Amino acid sequence: MPDAALSNRPATHPLQSAQAASDLRDWPQVLALLQGLINGGGFDPTDEVTLQSTVDLALDLLVEGEFQERWEGAKVLAKLGDRAIEGLIDLVQDSEIDPDARWFGIRVLTEFQSPQIIPLLIALLQDSQDPDLQTMAVNSLGQMGQAVLPHLDSLYGQPQTRRLAAQVLSLVRHSQTIPPLLALAQDSQAETRAIAIEALGSFHSPQIAQTLLNALQDKASIVRSAAVKGIGFCAQELQAVDWVGAIVPMLNDLNLDTCRHSALTLSRIATPESALALHRALTQPHLPESLGLEFIRALGWIEHPTALNLLMDAIQNANLTKRLRQEACNLLGRRQQARLHSSQLLQVYLPDSPPELRASLVTALGQLAEPSAIAPLVALIPTADGHLRLHIIAALRSIDPLLAQQALQAATNADPTHPGLQQALKEWG
Repeated sequence: MPDAALSNRPATHPLQSAQAASDLRDWPQVLALLQGLINGGGFDPTDEVTLQSTVDLALDLLVEGEFQERWEGAKVLAKLGDRAIEGLIDLVQDSEIDPDARWFGIRVLTEFQSPQIIPLLIALLQDSQDPDLQTMAVNSLGQMGQAVLPHLDSLYGQPQTRRLAAQVLSLVRHSQTIPPLLALAQDSQAETRAIAIEALGSFHSPQIAQTLLNALQDKASIVRSAAVKGIGFCAQELQAVDWVGAIVPMLNDLNLDTCRHSALTLSRIATPESALALHRALTQPHLPESLGLEFIRALGWIEHPTALNLLMDAIQNANLTKRLRQEACNLLGRRQQARLHSSQLLQVYLPDSPPELRASLVTALGQLAEPSAIAPLVALIPTADGHLRLHIIAALRSIDPLLAQQALQAATNADPTHPGLQQALKEWG
């Protein structure tokens, strides 16, 4: 900004000081002065000279400053209103300017939600190879909503820009995006197909069902994974399709991510059938333990009595690894919505449980905090080693300290010479 533009200002006016700091490239000082001007109450946005000079200095700060100055300078520009739009558009269009400055320019422009920035962002997606700028432009267009849809036609011509168009459509989340997403789900590029497929899952329209089912057979694993994830978001609303039957084979997909997403989708469907499918997959031979953990956790997220019983079955299944059985204990211990049923299942199994599971079973009973578990826990103390005894005491304290102490005292009175009971009473304190 020419000094003459401020010639009528007092020597101490913040803009004049900011211009002097700009000439010295003292960007922290420029920022401080602009913030003081904007936030200090003396800023007059109707004064054309003041407004334009402030915009110019803030734009210079965005171009020349360090990250923190740019971050705060962007906030200043956002407060200057529509007057800043033209300069910001020029900044974003200039490919010679530092991409980080252009990134901040897009960020500020997005706050204005002005339709005039849509063509700018579309052109940037067509011309820029900078992934950060592309991502910011995609996110900005996505925030513009339906207004961007007519402008996306120019992106459908090339594979790279079709992928970007799919990303924008996935953010708009409006039923008008379904037709172009269905078209992009057939794209030659797997990444574009995957983006479109996953976005379709956010809708509950019957017309998307067959596309999602077809995508489960795609040669590209990222597309299969996207289909599985998409189904997880729409399956409960599109109940005419046998989604469980379609997902079950994906639990054995060659791609482990697809297997994991399939388990998560079955947990979201949350029916007895999906619980049974997860249990069958969990108990198949030669299952990697890491995948078994995913399956058992998915089973644990299903709030249905069938899932509780199947978790208990997993705990009792000697063919499963110790870690899987312990995880099933942990999951059952967190089932607060059905804690009585869960606690009863664990209490029945506790006396005959293998030693390597008892600490996990005891901890789960403590988490469920059902008073009916006090008696079987106290009954376990005489045969417990020191490590397990500490777990039992911690669980009893979690359930009901007063009742538990009374039960422990009664057991000790009934068998006063038993060292385990005497030690437990001492450790109780």
